[in-house]
Amino acid sequence: MGLHKYNPYTDQFTVYQQDHLPGSLSHSSVFSVYIDAQETIWVGTYYGGVNYFNAEREIFAHYTDNPLRKECLNYSFVGNLAEDKEGNIWICTEGGGLNFMDRKTRTFKYFTAGHRNSVLQNNLKCIAYDGKRNRLYIGTHHGGLTRYDIKTGIFHNYLNDYREGDIKPDGIIFHTMIHNDKLYVSAMNGTFVMDLDTDRFQWICRNAQSFTIDREENLWILIGTSLYKMELAHPDNQKHYALPRYGIQFEPKRIMTTRAGDIYFVVLGGGLYRYDKQTDSFIHYSQESGHLLSNYCYNVAETNSEELLVTSDKGVTFLNPFSGNTRFATLGANLPITSIADGCGILVCRNNELFVGGNDGLTSFYREDLDKKEKNYSLYFSELYIHNKRIYPGAVSGGILEEAFPFSKSIRLNYKQNNLIINFATTNYIDIQKNNEYQYRLVGFDDDWVSTSSSSIYYTNLDPGKYTLLVREKNLSRHLMNHREISLDIQIAQPWYKTGWAWTLYVLTAFTITYLTVRILNARRKLTLSLEKEREEKERNEELNQAKLRFFTNISHEFRTPLTLIISQIDMLFQSSSLPPTLYNRIIKISKNANRMRNMISELLEFRKLEQNYVSLHVCEQNLIPFLKDIYLSYCELAAQQSITFDFHHAEENLLLWFDSNQLQKVFYNLLSNAFKYTKQGGAIELHVSSDGNEVRIKVIDTGIGLSPDDVSHIFDRFYQAENGKQVAGANPGTGLGLALSKNIIYLHHGDIAVQSQVGYGTIFTVTLLKGKDHFENDKNAILLESPDEPMIKGNFLPDSISSEEYEEMDKAFPSLKAGSYKVLIVEDNEELLQILNTLFSPFYQVILAGNGEEGLRKANEEKPDLIVSDVMMPLMSGMEMCMKIKNNIELCHIPVVLLTALDSIEYNIEGFQQGADDYISKPFHAKVLLMRCNNLIRNRLLLKSRLTKQVDFDVQLLATTSLDQQLLNRIAEIVDLRMGEPYFDVNALARELNMGRSSFFIKVKNLTGMTPSEFIQNRRINRAATLLQERPDLLVNEISDRLGFASTIYFSRCFKAKFGVSPAQFRKKEQ
Repeated sequence: MGLHKYNPYTDQFTVYQQDHLPGSLSHSSVFSVYIDAQETIWVGTYYGGVNYFNAEREIFAHYTDNPLRKECLNYSFVGNLAEDKEGNIWICTEGGGLNFMDRKTRTFKYFTAGHRNSVLQNNLKCIAYDGKRNRLYIGTHHGGLTRYDIKTGIFHNYLNDYREGDIKPDGIIFHTMIHNDKLYVSAMNGTFVMDLDTDRFQWICRNAQSFTIDREENLWILIGTSLYKMELAHPDNQKHYALPRYGIQFEPKRIMTTRAGDIYFVVLGGGLYRYDKQTDSFIHYSQESGHLLSNYCYNVAETNSEELLVTSDKGVTFLNPFSGNTRFATLGANLPITSIADGCGILVCRNNELFVGGNDGLTSFYREDLDKKEKNYSLYFSELYIHNKRIYPGAVSGGILEEAFPFSKSIRLNYKQNNLIINFATTNYIDIQKNNEYQYRLVGFDDDWVSTSSSSIYYTNLDPGKYTLLVREKNLSRHLMNHREISLDIQIAQPWYKTGWAWTLYVLTAFTITYLTVRILNARRKLTLSLEKEREEKERNEELNQAKLRFFTNISHEFRTPLTLIISQIDMLFQSSSLPPTLYNRIIKISKNANRMRNMISELLEFRKLEQNYVSLHVCEQNLIPFLKDIYLSYCELAAQQSITFDFHHAEENLLLWFDSNQLQKVFYNLLSNAFKYTKQGGAIELHVSSDGNEVRIKVIDTGIGLSPDDVSHIFDRFYQAENGKQVAGANPGTGLGLALSKNIIYLHHGDIAVQSQVGYGTIFTVTLLKGKDHFENDKNAILLESPDEPMIKGNFLPDSISSEEYEEMDKAFPSLKAGSYKVLIVEDNEELLQILNTLFSPFYQVILAGNGEEGLRKANEEKPDLIVSDVMMPLMSGMEMCMKIKNNIELCHIPVVLLTALDSIEYNIEGFQQGADDYISKPFHAKVLLMRCNNLIRNRLLLKSRLTKQVDFDVQLLATTSLDQQLLNRIAEIVDLRMGEPYFDVNALARELNMGRSSFFIKVKNLTGMTPSEFIQNRRINRAATLLQERPDLLVNEISDRLGFASTIYFSRCFKAKFGVSPAQFRKKEQ
């Protein structure tokens, strides 16, 4: 049946049962009732849990928004309010129209827009009550001014009467006020006064956000950050207060006049101000002065006890401006509403009930209820945790607590028990749902009080010592000075190593350490002297190295001038058109060794520059794989010559990296050069690239002679050369600077170079480079480029033209080159240069054109030209790669290849020759020089071929320009010499021996020797016959004819006479 309450004064019972209203019992079956020291009633129910109620706690009434319930508002945002003569409340909402609250029944009625007899807009901004006529005057946003007659229930909207040119308030109303039986209205188009009997308006001044009228009939108007004072009787008599001049920087929101005649206004962000008439200035009240809960104030009103009621973003402040006493009611903690904003209203009723509007409804209370004396309650320590483990009284927790924790005044712990969690609680159940704030302080550890809203205190790693933990309530109100405070003494014992006998041990230990220290210092002094001598020795060695470097640098500068003269003279000899083949080959050897010497000098000078930090890197983002592939291709020919297996392994085709290609190529040329120098025939060399996260690793692996552990530790030192390397190098030793130079270049790239080696097994050099460009951003020695820097590429690539006279001169100089008798293949991706070269070669050759390396290789296979002229830098396939494939093709390797390039560095020239190129010409070039060099290649080949037919002991290997051609010619000569005595030995048998087709074999031998295979066999037999005629006088002519496979002696004599001009018998007689 619920809970029954008996009133002995009225002899009546009141029954409380479960219903659907908030605050009712959770269940109607009551099992137990208890009243505690705070007069809180605790009710135990059946399946409804525990309910509690305290009459003094319920001092606030809160009205939320729920249009379906008559006990609630229809909209959450509550604006200005008014009380009529019946004591009922009229409420403006900013979206729900006008709400009416019956104070007796606490129920609501709503008046919303959309009806004929209602307001025009639901957004209401202000309201004024005319008690004489029992009317309300309501200001709306975009709905103008509305009058409501409470007695008749009729609305009148003045905006409907508005005509153009009328002096009336427009649709946006800011503030309304009734004074001396007149209505004052502030609208967007100005401030007006209306006669309440005639409804006629009169314009007073410009629009105001808020205004008030003092006892002297002065109108005070707030406009922006300005305050105006105006006499109502003489509106022209005004005074302007520029508030920023008085230190008021923010915009005021509301102004009002107290019953005592004082003017107050609130400022959003500036607090509260009072106008001081005597000094004509403003007195400031703020949060910092302790008068306000917050400086962000929205509204102000006067209570019946002459206190000021100020609303802010943190709650409500009751301020006595003369005594300075304050009382705060904070949002959420005291006030049920959780938010107050600009536009929220406040109302002081005649019976002292206060109404405060907020964003989430309306709250009412009585001022005097806030000052009721609180019932007695206390704080106490409830739980103790050490290392997150709860401590209980007695031996179960090690005897730390002798009695329950709330009754313990002190605790004693050992030095390891220094991680504490202490919980505390309160016996105040009236404000059990309020977020109470507390302060705590551990005396001996905390310098000041620490505020918290939690009931747990944490301390970790406390040092041994004595502490006192204090906990108290944190009160915001000045009138509550009786802070409840509790304390707990905590003592943490010292560890064993801080006891008295421990300190004695420490003193003895210190004495021993002092003694040992003296001995060690003496030993160190001796060691320091030894290290000093070693350092001086190292400095002397460094000075010797520097002196050696300076000497080599200076002497290198001196060597460069005569060396340059030597190389220039060699270049001039190369341009001569009348060099014998043997002399030409010797000059080539001189040129190679002179260039090698220049390279060694350049390496020494480059190392010196790196030592002195004179070298700057020109780094840009490039694909590492083609860069390394070009270097790999430059050594493929050398690998084939030395019978070394040379492989290039990479998992990715595109590996973008930031590096200086000109500097980095020196590193890999050096590493590969060393690998080939110290790897024997039949060995293997591998260039391996791998990528891992932010790093790229390039390994040069060889199966060479290897290095000893001592050599590995010094291999990157200047001028150092391994002992076994000196023996292998023999008469061709290096400078000992290559690897030191490589190390410096890698370090400039912020990378690393390492070596692993074992004598007799080989060596692995690992170069590690970083991805990205972040490591170069702050490097003073690195210049970041958008594209590769190629300083050696010359600007003008187009050659000079040749005059008709020069063509005639060359025609005379090369009479054997009949026009159109030889083919030249020109490979060039620059269309303009391609056409120029076509015009240049057309008078002498049949010209075949190709636009890139792939097309050039295909046409070389199809056309079998006599000469190939190719650019190096081309798309799809470079000239270097095309040259290498041609020289490795048995059917094409005899064709001379001339490479054209814009890169004229020594390294690129060497790379071109290593790929098998017969000549290397830098752009820009003179057309006549190019044509004469190409003509020389053809002429020299013709001269060699003609000597083959005329000279008896001519070495056929002189006709070969590649190792493949040498092997082929050697094999042909061996087979012919071996089988020339067989009468049925012919071209078909020779082709079968070589595993070649007859047609391809015919073309190859013809291009290589200038003879058909039959002519070559016949010439070989005749040459052999001439040798036998000279060396074997005992053999008859017919015997020689039979031995060499001729069908008859007559045919032999005819062939012999055709070559030597005499018969075999005459030849023998002449030689004798």
